[in-house]
Amino acid sequence: MKVVEGYRTGDMESVMHVMRKLDELAISPDYNTFHILIKYFCKEKMYMLAYRTMVDMHRKGHQPEEELCSSLIFHLGKMRAHSEALSVYNMLRYSKRSMCKALHEKILHILISGKLLKDAYIVVKDNSESISHPAIRKFAYAFVRLGNINLVNDVMKAIHATGYTIDQAPRSRSATTTPVRSRSVTTTLVRSRTVTNDLPGYDSGSICT
Repeated sequence: MKVVEGYRTGDMESVMHVMRKLDELAISPDYNTFHILIKYFCKEKMYMLAYRTMVDMHRKGHQPEEELCSSLIFHLGKMRAHSEALSVYNMLRYSKRSMCKALHEKILHILISGKLLKDAYIVVKDNSESISHPAIRKFAYAFVRLGNINLVNDVMKAIHATGYTIDQAPRSRSATTTPVRSRSVTTTLVRSRTVTNDLPGYDSGSICT
């Protein structure tokens, strides 16, 4: 049912009128209707409404496309709606659609920013081959300072598997180290010599380029 294609961007009252009518008549929008609504809300910078529409779309059995999810994840992250950004990421991750590898690192930055470190750990553990060493380093630093102490051993194993080594004893001068202070110990994070760039942030509305 393509009921919103005739509405132009900016005609918010018309769109909301259509949505109310759909609810009143118990009509379930089809994939195209959901897609158009989400794109419209994003263009109007109504990102939480776009998110709620995407959740409804997912519940109705429709799988949103990657580009739309990526854009919404970025904007939710920028407005500090970290849990909502993770929810959109999971909708895409567990769908049958293809997924850009760069999206794993982008959601990791958002989760670290929101201090959702347990969720960040799962992203690192499951997708370490798609995440850069600087991003792993940032996660390690954040988790040692703020993470759940009960998960430390599991997190350290996941980080070691990516090529980093975390020890409580100082290394030789030839190693590049960054001191990280946890609740009760000072830990040394030893970085690979090949990593020289600063950690990239997420600064573009297009998640996967």
